[in-house]
Amino acid sequence: MARVLTIRNLYDKVYSYLPLSGEWTAIGAETEDSGLWLIYGKEKNGKTTFALKLANYLSTMRKVLYVSAEENTDANIARTCQRVGISAENKTLHIIEYIPMEELKEKLKKRKSAQVVFLDNTTEYRSEMKNSDVSALLKQFPGKLFIFLAHESDKDKGEPDIALAKFCKKKAKRVFHVVGLTARVLGRTETAVIPVDMEKAALCHGDNLGIQPVDDQ
Repeated sequence: MARVLTIRNLYDKVYSYLPLSGEWTAIGAETEDSGLWLIYGKEKNGKTTFALKLANYLSTMRKVLYVSAEENTDANIARTCQRVGISAENKTLHIIEYIPMEELKEKLKKRKSAQVVFLDNTTEYRSEMKNSDVSALLKQFPGKLFIFLAHESDKDKGEPDIALAKFCKKKAKRVFHVVGLTARVLGRTETAVIPVDMEKAALCHGDNLGIQPVDDQ
């Protein structure tokens, strides 16, 4: 049951934000470093590439764990990591193959566990997680940011494919719809676009990328 807050309780809450800069300010001002985000799109459009690019950036300010449940840690993941510029010396970004959700929770209970967790993807966890399990996960780890990846539906155009992914979109503070090597930032900010690969995205979209100028300060 949701806790009822007085206005004083609300004002007294302490919020922690991500110090975003450059192209990442498109995610939105005063973006909290906890809760749930969703990245979704059709296959071969750049979901994993964008997710690893984002993971690399977030690892400059928080400890990050990337659960590669779908592709595991094969050569393709290694190549993608290299392509987005993840250094072999990066000590704050770790990648793990599929791990059962209960085992993952045990890892996250440890004092020095990751604050940002990527789960790639909802299809691999649908037998273990119902909608209520997503809510319970967020409640159990209120100080962590969970970023789920999902496929786009073939039938429901522009929407995630399975019920778990649809619920994640509903709960997400930030939603990234990856189309043609661009990530369109939806959710509680004005729609903006972050290129996954600027040159290749330009080939797909021409002058219609829709990228908004951002403040580097």
